[in-house]
Amino acid sequence: MIALIPARSGSKRIPGKNKKFFHGKPIIAYSIEAAQEAGIFDQIYVSTDDGEIQGIARSYEIDLTYRPLGLADDDSGTEEVMAEFIKRTKVPDADIMCCIYATAPTMKPRDLICAYQTFVVNNASMVYSVDHMGVDAGQFYFASAYTFRNFRVHDKGSWKIPGQVIKYVVENGIDINTPEDWDEAVEIYSGMVG
Repeated sequence: MIALIPARSGSKRIPGKNKKFFHGKPIIAYSIEAAQEAGIFDQIYVSTDDGEIQGIARSYEIDLTYRPLGLADDDSGTEEVMAEFIKRTKVPDADIMCCIYATAPTMKPRDLICAYQTFVVNNASMVYSVDHMGVDAGQFYFASAYTFRNFRVHDKGSWKIPGQVIKYVVENGIDINTPEDWDEAVEIYSGMVG
C-alpha cells in the first residue's frame, strides 16, 4: 500500500503553508511522522515542486516524486495529483492508495490504521476523514488506485464514486485552508499536547 502526501509550494491564503512551522517544526512533518508510525504503508511518497519540502522529506527518508507544474496551481486538486502519480508510476488498479494531507498536525497514526481496516472490512470504495459534524477533516482518503484514477471529479464537495463511501470520524479534525483555520489548529494542538 502506498501513501502519497501532496505538498505544492504555492498557497495564496497561507504563504508556504505546507512547510510553515507549526509548534516548532514544518507542518508536513506531522503527516510524515503519522504515516511512518502507522506502520501500514509499503511506501510513503511526498509529491512536491518545492526544494525545501524535498529537503524535509529527505530528512525523514521519504521517497520523493516531482509534482508537475501543471498540477501545482490553485486550480489543481489533490485527486488530480493522485491520478497523475498512479498513471505515471503504473500502480496496479487493485492496489490501495492513501492520500494524506500535508497540513494535518492533529492526525493520529491509529486513525490511519483504523480507517484502513474499515476500508478493507467493508470492501469500501473510499474511506475518508471527517469531523464530528461530518465535514471533510482534511486528513486522509483511502481508495484503490482504480478509484483515484477514474473517479476524481467533485460535485459540490462530494466524490462521484460508485459503491460504498465511508466517512471516518476523527477527533480534533480541521481542514486548514485559511489563516483562521491555522490559528484554530494551533489552539487544538496546544490542547492535545498541553
